[in-house]
Amino acid sequence: MIRILLCIVSLLFLAPNLIAQEETVDQKDAPYHIFFSPYFQMGLPQEVLNTNIDKIGYGGGGVIVFQIRRLPVFAGVDMTFLNFDRESERYTDNTEWTSRTNLFMGHGVLRFQPFVDFPIYPYFDALFGVKHFYARTTIEFLDTDESDSSGNGSDTALSYGIAAGAQFAIFGNPGITLDFRCSYLPGNNATYFARDPNATGPFDDPIEAFQRRTSPTPVLLLQLGVTMNLTDPYFQMQ
Repeated sequence: MIRILLCIVSLLFLAPNLIAQEETVDQKDAPYHIFFSPYFQMGLPQEVLNTNIDKIGYGGGGVIVFQIRRLPVFAGVDMTFLNFDRESERYTDNTEWTSRTNLFMGHGVLRFQPFVDFPIYPYFDALFGVKHFYARTTIEFLDTDESDSSGNGSDTALSYGIAAGAQFAIFGNPGITLDFRCSYLPGNNATYFARDPNATGPFDDPIEAFQRRTSPTPVLLLQLGVTMNLTDPYFQMQ
C-alpha cells in the first residue's frame, strides 16, 4: 500500500512537467481555481477495525483546494467528522446521559484534476494527516434544557491514503457541480472506544457500554456533496 501511495504522489508531482509541453493555450489571464466542497459521508471501518467497530459511521466535512500555478494540480486541506456509536441512559434525577464515539480526521491534500471538455470532471487525491478518535459524554438536564459534556478519552494516529472522485455538471450554474468521492485511509495504530459485547445495561454511566481497543485504523469513506468553484464568474456567493 505504501508503494502505491508513493507512486501516486510521485505522479502528482511529475504531472505539471508532463503536461506543460502539451499546453498550447495562453492562460496568463485565466483565474486560479479554488474549489470548496462540503459533503455528507459514510465511514466504513475495514479489516480488524471493522471487527471491533461493526457499525457504519455517519458525518460530514469539507475540502478546499487551491490551484498550483495554472496547472491541473491543486493543494489544500480536508477536514472530516464521523460518529460511530452512542449509548444513552435516563436517570431519576431528570437527566439523560449520552456517550458517543467519534472520529475526527484532518489531512493535507494534493490533487491531480485534468482539464477535460466534458460535463464529468475526474480527479485523484493523495492525503496525509491524522486520525483523532475520541468519546464524549453529554448530560442533558431535561427540566431546564441545559447540557454539559466531558471527554472520556482520546488518541491520535498518523493517517494517509488516496481518493478518487468525479464532479458532475448537472446544475444550471457551471460554478457548482455534484461531487462524488471515495477515499481509502489505512492509518497507523490507535486506541479507541468500541462497544463491549459483554456489557449489559442499565449502566451507571453510558460510557460503560464501551471498552478500549487498539488496532490499525483503516477506513473507507463514501462522500457525496457539492463543489463550488469560488473563482468562477458564474458562481455567486449568497
